[in-house]
Amino acid sequence: MLRNADSVGKKYEKVSLGMPAIFYLPSLKINADEYKEVKSKLHKFLLKEFGGYTAEKGGMAGYWVDGTTLDYTENIKYTVAVGKHKSMDALEEFIASIGDELSEKAIYFETGKDSWLIYPIRQEHSDF
Repeated sequence: MLRNADSVGKKYEKVSLGMPAIFYLPSLKINADEYKEVKSKLHKFLLKEFGGYTAEKGGMAGYWVDGTTLDYTENIKYTVAVGKHKSMDALEEFIASIGDELSEKAIYFETGKDSWLIYPIRQEHSDF
């Protein structure tokens, strides 16, 4: 983890988690009984390899044109911080395998610049 040197004199400290990776999986499939082992495998992999993740549910829909057909699906958005020492390639390969097990043509996947944790620096409070 990279600590922000600019935190001297501030009331918080930033600790870098590395680049975030975001991907969407179809909620009807990933929550279906027939795919419960796939969901369990995803959960275990993200915890073991990256130390955690966020799964955002509810009202996320995707629309795209596949040839001449308009496709639609409801999704779960997953976010994982890929630390400096972790492999983005390993995550991409794993997500591709999950997509294959879910019989998806493709999985939407994006990366960002950096992700951080913001830690407040405890201040002594005085009564005026």
